[in-house]
Amino acid sequence: MPKAQIHYFSATGNSRLAAEAIVEGLHKADWLVSLKDIRNTNIKEETENLAVSDIIGFVFPIYAFRAAIPMEQHILSLPPSPTPKPVFFIATYAGYLDRSFMRLRDFILPKNYIPIITTTLVCEDAWTVVRFPGWIYDKGRPCKADLEKLRDFATNEIPKAVQKNRESPEPAISWVPFNPITALAATFPIAVHKGTQFPIFVKKSLCTRCGICVRQCPTGRLKLTPYPTANGNCVGCYGCINSCPLDAINTWFTYGNVRFRGPALRNEKL
Repeated sequence: MPKAQIHYFSATGNSRLAAEAIVEGLHKADWLVSLKDIRNTNIKEETENLAVSDIIGFVFPIYAFRAAIPMEQHILSLPPSPTPKPVFFIATYAGYLDRSFMRLRDFILPKNYIPIITTTLVCEDAWTVVRFPGWIYDKGRPCKADLEKLRDFATNEIPKAVQKNRESPEPAISWVPFNPITALAATFPIAVHKGTQFPIFVKKSLCTRCGICVRQCPTGRLKLTPYPTANGNCVGCYGCINSCPLDAINTWFTYGNVRFRGPALRNEKL
């Protein structure tokens, strides 16, 4: 029975939903699949499992035209593969994907991992900065049809890509035209990662010190002291802002904007 590992990062639930759809599709194709949240995955401990997997998948959101920084760091931490190892990328995003897949390809090829297939899942934009009242990118996505299409991709296209790679191993990443505006915007998460762009402001009259934001933060930069305070690196996921049930947390750019509470289809039977 062929084996797959799916590594995902999800701040809002969209990428987790996509990863689960891929697992369901591969199960339908009689694959043995393990699902790994990279926040709880030790790469050194996983080295043996990586070696015996027929393919490794990476599922992640796009932030400012790049793969989420935790996923980029995760991919950069992978040990070199002794033999060419096929992988696939799946991005959840709204708006414009830009060159994020090509960037990851450049990270992973020197480690002997070969990207053989990619796809995307369009989702409602979760980035609070651009969620203006009455204007939200791809509102309500993904729908049931979107997720069914992703399951079909896993059932049919991933096994085909693995077989094709066995016959003729070569990278398969679509070329994307250069866009100077998005190329400039793609440098922005570097500033986010340094923590210089997004200090948080807590309205103490609303904050109940429930700790949801602290548990949501993928970097551990938030602490209750006794109200939420932020130190260290930020990856710009806005998980703390979106998860706050009383909208007590803001940055410079989010006052009055609509929060994202998670994919609408998350708890439905699909």
